[in-house]
Amino acid sequence: MLVSDLPFLKNYWYPVAVASEVTDKPVTITLFGDQYVVWRRSDGAPTMVDPYCPHRSGNLGQGWISQDCIVCPYHGWEFDATGQCVSMPQLDPQTPIPSRAKVTPYPVRERYGMLWTCVGEPDGDVPIWNEAEEGGWRTFVEFFEPWEASAFRIIDNNLDMSHPAYVHRTTFGDPADAALIPTVETRPGGGLVTRLDRSVKGVGRQVGVTDDETVRFENRAEIDLLAPLNTHARFYFPDAPDYSFFGVATPIDDYHSMYMRLTALAGNDSEQPYDDFHEFGKRVKEEDRVLLEATKPDFPINVTDEIHLKTDRATVQYRRHLLELIDAHAGNPDRGESAR
Repeated sequence: MLVSDLPFLKNYWYPVAVASEVTDKPVTITLFGDQYVVWRRSDGAPTMVDPYCPHRSGNLGQGWISQDCIVCPYHGWEFDATGQCVSMPQLDPQTPIPSRAKVTPYPVRERYGMLWTCVGEPDGDVPIWNEAEEGGWRTFVEFFEPWEASAFRIIDNNLDMSHPAYVHRTTFGDPADAALIPTVETRPGGGLVTRLDRSVKGVGRQVGVTDDETVRFENRAEIDLLAPLNTHARFYFPDAPDYSFFGVATPIDDYHSMYMRLTALAGNDSEQPYDDFHEFGKRVKEEDRVLLEATKPDFPINVTDEIHLKTDRATVQYRRHLLELIDAHAGNPDRGESAR
């Protein structure tokens, strides 16, 4: 299964740019294989439209902003935040601008240090990141970078509780923990929550211990699937500050994704130093990226297509959830059960 095989994925919200990196200069982004252009108006509000001028298909991403409008670099046509053309230098001043001279606008939300958009028919708003909303946490845009991997593979990896034993054996995993079995619950309204109590490795200062030695410590991991390509994770530590992350795989196309991770750290910087945490997190992230970029982009969605073990409960349920969504959008709400 490729992301382009599921058109309803466009109805969800995705982060497409780091908010601080979008100013009054056009920025081109790619989502589901299509290009869009985003910029900020003088009041700071972000705007996003289709990039191709309806005149001769000049790419607005090569243009500039003038009085909150984006100017086509080909013939100077200007489009406002609604996508309507408001200026045609070649047109007689007495002649009205044709109403069909416009580009399609798209909704943009600024949340949690990112710009989010939906290019389909949005059902609701940007998912809530509880730690950022409730306060008392230090929040960071940990990374937002292109991965040569399917968005499905990235989210499947987030839900996979058994891969750390080997993929992360040089950071926090331990092959001795390969057989740990998570619990999985379906979430009201769709999605799932998977939980696992485990003992993991970490650098002392990264987990609130004063020394720099590698130590083992107990924690409970809880991963929540908020949307087909959006996960929320919370890690509870009895003797150290907790942390959380928002992990979203924005589909660039079937074979590439922009992977975003937003991090929330409990405690103050002396209890859980961000710099130490970030350096450790980069090592963990690279272990995932290198492995996932070597996987097939075609994601097997039918549970009979692969071999599954009890340790795979969450990732099996992820496949079932995707099948249920496919059936719901096809008008066959019961077929997903038969795949169980």
